[in-house]
Amino acid sequence: LWPIFFLPLLFFLAPAASAAPPPGCGSDDGPSQDARQEQAKATVCTARADISAQVTTLQRLTPNLASVPQVRTSVSAIVSDLGKISDAQPDLDPDTRQQVQAANKEFADQAKAVTKAALSGGLSGDVAGQLKPAIDELAQTYKDVFAPIEC
Repeated sequence: LWPIFFLPLLFFLAPAASAAPPPGCGSDDGPSQDARQEQAKATVCTARADISAQVTTLQRLTPNLASVPQVRTSVSAIVSDLGKISDAQPDLDPDTRQQVQAANKEFADQAKAVTKAALSGGLSGDVAGQLKPAIDELAQTYKDVFAPIEC
């Protein structure tokens, strides 16, 4: 008796079940390309804002031996942000991707120069003479390569 009672329900459920795409055929493939691009752009913009804050922190330091640990901390944060930007690049639209890749590379090279200046300045005793120009160059590089990226 129960199977006969549920038979009419099968007529209503069968068309609905066949209308749904099979798993993996379009509806549950994850976020759309536009959503991925928006998320990637948000990641780039968040990382860019943090890089700006770290550059400002570096500019406010008095370059001396005592500031070397803060330089390392800020540069480490910048390197982490550059990694986040790099990870987001594949999902960016082609024009933005190209701009971000170039900015990321140029800025990463400059961040390495700041680290090198901090280390060599600490070793030579001329932290101020080597670190201040490197930080100034880092700030200028940020303005040149990351500031133009639209957020």
